[in-house]
Amino acid sequence: MRDTIGYYARICAGRIIGCRILGHSGSPDLPVAQLRLEVGSLLSSEIVIVGNHLGSPGSSGNISCYANSRLVIENNFILTTQLTTGIGFYPTADLHGPPSRIVNNTIYSTASNSGSAITVGISDTDQSCTVKNNTSIGFNGQVISVPVGSNYVFAVSHNMFGQVSHIDPTTGAALAGSPLIDAGDPAAQYLDLDLSTNDVGCFGGSNSRANFTTGMGSAVVGFMQAPRVVSQGEPVNINAIGFDR
Repeated sequence: MRDTIGYYARICAGRIIGCRILGHSGSPDLPVAQLRLEVGSLLSSEIVIVGNHLGSPGSSGNISCYANSRLVIENNFILTTQLTTGIGFYPTADLHGPPSRIVNNTIYSTASNSGSAITVGISDTDQSCTVKNNTSIGFNGQVISVPVGSNYVFAVSHNMFGQVSHIDPTTGAALAGSPLIDAGDPAAQYLDLDLSTNDVGCFGGSNSRANFTTGMGSAVVGFMQAPRVVSQGEPVNINAIGFDR
């Protein structure tokens, strides 16, 4: 949580929240700031990847998903400097229940990329995933490409192509007047921190990267999970992770 990682991270269970994974720009053997979600966990909990910055001007960031767990990939800024996809989704097991989520990510390629920002691999596994409010910048392919004939059930909407002029290229934040502002799904569960319509990209929604770029005091609540919509009279269950320095 809120760490700086010099090269890459590989996990099969857990949470990576508010981190910077920069890659190793000084070595041609370590060019990729990669987050690789591996198969192998026997835990029932989901993998949570929220609010991270992957990649730097000298290295290419991406998230490769091979895990056999439900995934929550939200509000990440992914900078790719090579001809690689930003998020690769390669399911390895049937998963039933709530869908995985790939929501409010900014995926920016500086490499004149002909591929898609989010690529789904061919597999006969049975999975569902919600893909919303992501922006693809610098990719000439689709925002997301799903193989024909797969068993996946994907809910895909409000993803946008953007231009580098629409964002701060060092943070992924939408600039004033950007068409990414208020362009996301208007449903209540996707509202921004100020309760306006969701901004497409990594600063939109309640998990905005703005939560992870502010200065930290001695005690920090690093991440909070709460229901996105609560009916009147229902209990509100909140799970928070914090630490005291």
